[in-house]
Amino acid sequence: AKGLIIVGVSDEDEKLVERSASLGALARSRLEAQLAGVPLVKEVRGRGLMLAVELTKPLAHEAAVRLARDERVLCKDTHGVTLRFLPPLVTPEPVLLEGVDALVRVVRGLG
Repeated sequence: AKGLIIVGVSDEDEKLVERSASLGALARSRLEAQLAGVPLVKEVRGRGLMLAVELTKPLAHEAAVRLARDERVLCKDTHGVTLRFLPPLVTPEPVLLEGVDALVRVVRGLG
């Protein structure tokens, strides 16, 4: 709450918590559906707009580089096998889904 006050945003006006939950659920279900059956994908997980795709091989760094270079989507690799995607809370839904689709393309292209 203090961080929101500092930037002059009221969660009562913006409904950022609810927005994060609903957009996160949408993005996660899209990731799960589009990555289902991909042998390289061990798990899709998330809470709100904090999303992650865990891989079965240490290719998360390569995926993060490809996403940044080729798709203009920022992700973070963790421990070599986890690709974290944390879009801003104010990301418009169409832009979020473009990022999710880019992540899916890159992950599918790895394996």
